[in-house]
Amino acid sequence: MIRYLAALVMLFGSAHLTQAADAPYAPLTKPLHIEQVPNAPIWYSIGNPGIPGKDNAGNTSNAGFVVTPDGVAVFDALGTPSLGWALLQQIKKATDKPVRYLIASHYHADHIYGLQAFKDHTQTLIIAQ
Repeated sequence: MIRYLAALVMLFGSAHLTQAADAPYAPLTKPLHIEQVPNAPIWYSIGNPGIPGKDNAGNTSNAGFVVTPDGVAVFDALGTPSLGWALLQQIKKATDKPVRYLIASHYHADHIYGLQAFKDHTQTLIIAQ
């Protein structure tokens, strides 16, 4: 697991999903794009540059997750509850294992406002400074 977490940290240094009508948060204006690292249980999303707004659906930061035998470790939660929910839905598509940990790299809004979805819908342990 540590090897996979190290890979996430290196990926994020310093997918397409449209939310269903019954999603608990506002719908995204752009779907969340998720990629998988080839031959590895690691998925990631790269944010869009610029100031958060309608053009980029507030998605300006990177995030990712690693599926381990014991569960899922997530790195950052993105910048809105809607984006956090979309990330959580992508995790559910990738595995039926529980989300065990969410590591928040730092306190900027574009990395933590998505925590609301994890708090509301999982028993995830949030690790932050």
